[in-house]
Amino acid sequence: MHFGEFHERYAPLFQQHSRVAGEKSLQYFKGLIQAKKKNMERMAEAVPFSDDQALQHFLTNSEWDEQLIVDQIAIDANNYIGGKRDSCLIIDETGFPKKGDKSVGVKRQWCGQLGKVDNCQVGVFSALGYREHATPVGFKLYLPEDWVDVLHKLVWLWDGEESEAHCWHLIVRREVTGSKVKFSLSNAPENTSLERLIFMQAQRYWIERSFQDAKVECGLGEYQARKFRSWHHHMAMVMMAMLFLLEQRLLYKRDVPLLSCFDIICILSFLLPQRAFDTDEVFRQMEIRHKRRQAAIDSAYRKQLREYF
Repeated sequence: MHFGEFHERYAPLFQQHSRVAGEKSLQYFKGLIQAKKKNMERMAEAVPFSDDQALQHFLTNSEWDEQLIVDQIAIDANNYIGGKRDSCLIIDETGFPKKGDKSVGVKRQWCGQLGKVDNCQVGVFSALGYREHATPVGFKLYLPEDWVDVLHKLVWLWDGEESEAHCWHLIVRREVTGSKVKFSLSNAPENTSLERLIFMQAQRYWIERSFQDAKVECGLGEYQARKFRSWHHHMAMVMMAMLFLLEQRLLYKRDVPLLSCFDIICILSFLLPQRAFDTDEVFRQMEIRHKRRQAAIDSAYRKQLREYF
């Protein structure tokens, strides 16, 4: 499927509030593929006719509903890899290291990416998997207790109305060659065999691999977003990109069985229109970077002077 045709399926969901949001969603979508670093400035340098301030507005202030995007992604992903014997829905978290205390949900907490307690945000994701294929289909930003009073409407609570308890499986698995122990909780039927439970628990590897692809290839953790809405907007856009990559791998699996997310990104980076580059454009972008760098330096000096005096 053509890159543009894929986005056209989702464009109406962005345009419910503004036609401009649909246009900017395509630019942001392209930026996640084309830019080497997935921040606003680098996206604007790579995607024709884009502007980093407009992209920031699209992420932070535009009122498009990310849940509409996520719901459609889940439906499309289920059509591809759901409903099969080895299909599974896995809930997992991943951390995003952060500096400072201004980003929503940030706190010193366990960060799996770093393998230690550090300053980070934590996202909880649901991912649909089928054998070696997996893609995220849902997410929420985890809010530590310190943030609950600020965003109390966003806390998830169990209603306690279940009439009876359900039998769940606790699987504890230790690596033969090491001391690492993994715990998994499954709602599989009570009579599911141990062999089947172990096989399904091992599918978590492909979910972790999808997180890795999302971070390395699609900028899952490279967002410029401090607010609750902007974080969820960025995650929805990355999920779109990941679904597109999954579709392409499935589409060309017979002809190119080893096709990877990295391969597709390389091809698209070559095929998608790039911002025209000549000497004037190179120096124009450099001048913009220098102005912003100088503004940041001046701001830091002013802050130091206020603290000193």
